[in-house]
Amino acid sequence: MPSNHPVLGSEHTSKIPNAKKPKPRPPRGLRDKKWFPGRSLPTYTGPYSVGTMEIEVPADDPRVISHHITRKKKHVLQLETVLMTIYYPASLESHHPPKSERLSRQLWFGRPRYGIVQGYAKFAGLPTAAVAPVFASSLFTKLPAYRNAGIARHWPPAESYKACGEKIKTAEGEKPPDAPDLPCFPVIMFSHGLGGTRTMYSSLCGEFASYGFVVCAVEHRDGSGPRSYVNHAKTGYGSREEREERGNVDHWQAEKDHDYDIVDYIFPQDNPIDSGPNNPKGVDTELRQAQIDLRMAEMEEAYRVLRVIASGQGEEIATYNLRRKGFKGASSFGLEGIDWASWKDRIRLDHVTACGHSFGAATVVDMLRDTERFPYYAQGIIYDIWGAGTRPPSEEKPDHRIKVPLLAINSEAFTYWPTNFEKVDELVKEAQAGPNEAPAWLMTVRGTVHVSQVCQTHTFPAPTNDNH
Repeated sequence: MPSNHPVLGSEHTSKIPNAKKPKPRPPRGLRDKKWFPGRSLPTYTGPYSVGTMEIEVPADDPRVISHHITRKKKHVLQLETVLMTIYYPASLESHHPPKSERLSRQLWFGRPRYGIVQGYAKFAGLPTAAVAPVFASSLFTKLPAYRNAGIARHWPPAESYKACGEKIKTAEGEKPPDAPDLPCFPVIMFSHGLGGTRTMYSSLCGEFASYGFVVCAVEHRDGSGPRSYVNHAKTGYGSREEREERGNVDHWQAEKDHDYDIVDYIFPQDNPIDSGPNNPKGVDTELRQAQIDLRMAEMEEAYRVLRVIASGQGEEIATYNLRRKGFKGASSFGLEGIDWASWKDRIRLDHVTACGHSFGAATVVDMLRDTERFPYYAQGIIYDIWGAGTRPPSEEKPDHRIKVPLLAINSEAFTYWPTNFEKVDELVKEAQAGPNEAPAWLMTVRGTVHVSQVCQTHTFPAPTNDNH
């Protein structure tokens, strides 16, 4: 701290009576009042506070995923950048905000707000004016998670938020015997479903983080979300010109007027409702399998980002981050205030959990089967997997099977979808029958529907810890 600081540099600083270090506490304000429009979502129930980082960086291996799937003579499944929100256990008192003395909370709704609303309207097949009022109260809703907070440096207490209230978030537990001084947190890689985004599952991802997991939620640019913005650097690495030359990707002429591309939901040609249970034409297999290929490539790129962060070299990520001031959809905070050295060796990348919902669960199954490409996945969790969108195991590769523990969690609505239930049952048996005879479970959460696993975990009828 500079010696000319107006208070700390003063000769009278030491004469303040009864001077004590202020107790850290999660910031509270009007947004937490029940009557406040766009209020914060309920606090996560685990013993840790939760931090978030928004990252978009150029992909190491940009490329066209499918040369057959085009719209208006442009390849629409292209890997150019990877976008993610990382949820993690946080120590709020270790945060050093560069702009203010208060921590800032993460927005639930993406930026730019009106652009995302337009994407949802297009996805729903309705005018924007009809959809906008539905999202009005959500546009300013924030998560009980704090941007760029310091990663937790303490072992958690045994109690939970439900038992002890807000004070548990700043309490420290006892270090387990023979454990290192600083905990090393396990990692979950999360894949969203059709119509999803990286923040739509914030209740689930943040809940995991509050119990000591680092969750990397990837926003897929495969045309399965309502709208996503792909940013480009103005020059050099990550620019549109560099991507085109290096990855042979293409862009519409209209896109070149901006430093970003827009990826909206891609409807299967001549069959826009291929995801429905009573769809007479079946699933657009070519599109859905190509989308899974792009999703898997994005998950690989996101894992690479985590490796750089875990090495303590996160400043390299911050340098190329395309979600900072001046880029589309970014906040003014960017990645400022993060102590990258504190992340060194703090996350475990050799025993990762693959987790996904619906089409994201189908993505998880494909990754679990490909152990050569994804050797770091040690288990999987699939929520309401979309069976018809799941690629079957390769007949040419007998080893292309699930060989790790698998937990399948169905909503009651999906349990009563006979063909889908049969597919989930087959996947559980596939894991159990593999060479490792991996344990696998299939359970149903009563009284729930498909979107229940997207909404706040606090709305589930049974205790959240058991359900998740």
